[in-house]
Amino acid sequence: ALMELVETERQYVVDMVFLVTSYKTPCQTKNLLPDDQLQAVFMNVENLMVLHSSIVDKFGEEFTLKSVISSYEDSCAALIKEYGTFASQYTNAIDVLGSPKLSKDFVNFCERSRQNPANKGLSLGDFLIKPIQRICKYPLLFRELIKFLTDEHPQTPACKSVKAAMDLVAGRVNEARKKSEDEKFLQSMEETIDG
Repeated sequence: ALMELVETERQYVVDMVFLVTSYKTPCQTKNLLPDDQLQAVFMNVENLMVLHSSIVDKFGEEFTLKSVISSYEDSCAALIKEYGTFASQYTNAIDVLGSPKLSKDFVNFCERSRQNPANKGLSLGDFLIKPIQRICKYPLLFRELIKFLTDEHPQTPACKSVKAAMDLVAGRVNEARKKSEDEKFLQSMEETIDG
């Protein structure tokens, strides 16, 4: 269970670095999107990349249960903040990605990128859902980890505390996404009524 947590966290960092370096940075440097669309689509992905890189760095090369748990303990407040932000903006990001107003250059760039073997056939939208998927997976990963610990194990209380924090983060992410989706629905209803 610990190995799965560490390996999936490392892979998630690779995916976030790829999202930033292969999508966001080229879009920014080549001016493929106006600033407002760039911000809307990529939200706070760089902050997430930095946060999770820091978590993985704190694991250490010779990671232990204690180093892994403490790296998450140290990051709980930042996880709550950054994922709350991401989740509240995610629905809008997907709406912008689906907009017919996107530049042809951006659309072509995204299609070429998706076809790049390094992308494994994943679209920009596929990469943008990864933070939502990751945060929702934490409670499961920590629950599995707790199953392998005895009540007497010195890391059990910390592991349970981190799991509770991850449950909170996942719950807030779901609430933020639902609120964002509800706001979009109400906005579309208002436009229908006004139109």
